[in-house]
Amino acid sequence: MLPELKVYNLLENSPELNALMDSIRGDARDEQLIYTNDIPEELSFYADAPIIRVTFVQDRIISADDDDLLTNSTVEVDFWTRSLTDSSKLTPLIRKVLRDSGWYQFDNARKKDPDSADSKEKLLYMNTIWVKSDPYQ
Repeated sequence: MLPELKVYNLLENSPELNALMDSIRGDARDEQLIYTNDIPEELSFYADAPIIRVTFVQDRIISADDDDLLTNSTVEVDFWTRSLTDSSKLTPLIRKVLRDSGWYQFDNARKKDPDSADSKEKLLYMNTIWVKSDPYQ
């Protein structure tokens, strides 16, 4: 399975993460707003936040033979929130869900989303967590 799909499945299938996202948003969703690569254009980022996007960064080959490759995969998890408080709730839970399945954070970033920074009423924060897989797991 592709690394970004592994991470997507872990996040999508986490009852704790789904409950927190519903709580932050203020309504329950049948499907969470967790995507790989592209986020649907029709979403209202502010009204629908939090929204999570998972993208592939790279595979680093550690070892190879005629039959298989041992790789260390890097995946980027971006998520948008309406407040830093929401970011502070989601960040440790996303890290825990991934860490419990062998994906370890090696870097992170947070900033005002440039697409919403001009509007105080609809300001969003873009959070990024980069994770690497445990190649031996």
